[in-house]
Amino acid sequence: MSRNKLLSALLAALLILGIAAPGAAEVNKSTHPLVDPQELVPGRSADDVVNILLLGSEHGTEGQSGPSAASSKPARARELGIPELLVYHTDTIMVLSINKTKKQINLISVPRDTLVYVPGVYGVYKMNDAFNCASSVREGISRAQNTVRWLLGGVKIDAYVLLDMGALMKLCDTLGGVDFDLEEEYTGTSGRKYAAGRQHLDSQGIMDYVRARKNIDGNDQNRTERSRKMIAAIIGKLWGNWNLVNSLWETANGKGINFYTNIEASELTTLYRTAQDLGRMQIGSYALEGEYGTHTTCGDFQFRLLDQDNRIRVLEEAFGISAEPLPYMSLKFLRWLNEDYHGVAAEEASEIRFSSDGLCMVKRLHKGQMVLAQAYSLGALTGSPKAALEDFEQIYNDYLAAFEEAADRANAGDSSASVPKVLTKNYESALKALADQVGYTKSLQGSHGHFWEQDYAINQYYQIDWR
Repeated sequence: MSRNKLLSALLAALLILGIAAPGAAEVNKSTHPLVDPQELVPGRSADDVVNILLLGSEHGTEGQSGPSAASSKPARARELGIPELLVYHTDTIMVLSINKTKKQINLISVPRDTLVYVPGVYGVYKMNDAFNCASSVREGISRAQNTVRWLLGGVKIDAYVLLDMGALMKLCDTLGGVDFDLEEEYTGTSGRKYAAGRQHLDSQGIMDYVRARKNIDGNDQNRTERSRKMIAAIIGKLWGNWNLVNSLWETANGKGINFYTNIEASELTTLYRTAQDLGRMQIGSYALEGEYGTHTTCGDFQFRLLDQDNRIRVLEEAFGISAEPLPYMSLKFLRWLNEDYHGVAAEEASEIRFSSDGLCMVKRLHKGQMVLAQAYSLGALTGSPKAALEDFEQIYNDYLAAFEEAADRANAGDSSASVPKVLTKNYESALKALADQVGYTKSLQGSHGHFWEQDYAINQYYQIDWR
């Protein structure tokens, strides 16, 4: 079993603490996503609404089904023993929502760099990393699906489609391209030059348009808007043309293509008929917006931080959902998580062990969970081990409560929020005492270095290729 899977198993054991050891007190569970991440309760939506998650993987270079020869990612996948697709990000994340009663179709984009907490996974990630928090492609799709549901107020996702760039090229070849109005002239990643105005785009033209970054406004928000426009154009071409829809379906299900969906052929027919019954209409276009944080936000990484008012408006207009702001998503909270990095030069930061920020508190709690899991795996304890366990269970609860209070204060904008130093000292002392009694020999260090995202006690899927 890999180190990551072993840790996952230990933490899973912790989730059933109430029955873990006869006579043992139960440590408190946390509602904080960084400490005890919860899976989402199955969502519900009206019978007249169908929501389909669309995921586009960066795997494969334009016009090819395989990865770039210069990439080290395939080797990384072999090293980790996971499918190659899982080491590539899903840089396009979109929901296609069909409301049969309102006769309305909406496209909702989630920018790839959006800060997220993946349901059921501890750690800090970007939206395009959610798919990578898995050991199989299907599990990765489920992670991404639940993360999008969390962002969208728990809305039910009825179906999904995942494809890579090679699959997109093949499907666009079958489609025969689209007629499209280009907003401005630009040069695509293929080297082709495009003029503004109405023209026919073949498969390479479609790829160049949705992936354009240079010589065009290529920020993430504009790229997602272009993707929605292209999807709308493709839907327009498919309207009333079942033969073309069927040809695309046959291509998608051919050999040697990275295309995944839980839609059955019979369901595809039903969806098509439903869309035709709605008649042609303007497709609604939405995106979860937000600004990037600075490079000092949680280390070197730039997260897109949700505009909470925009999110609430999108959920109301697109889904008819009333939602509250999501907690722990602000720039101030992120800086509290890694506050000791402020003002430290990059070349110096790698040598510094941070010990008093929010991520250190999270790491100490996870270390405590791991030692508790080992203690509970031994069954009913007696004598000194039992006493050490009871002492630590109590101080774990106290430390957890102090962390939750500090996190809430930081979420409200208090950058000075912290856990009392004497409590931290007592926690570490009790943790070491319990570890000694139950034979836990791994490191108990509660501080972290500059590369916090590679620390398994902070990020469960620490092998993810961050950027």
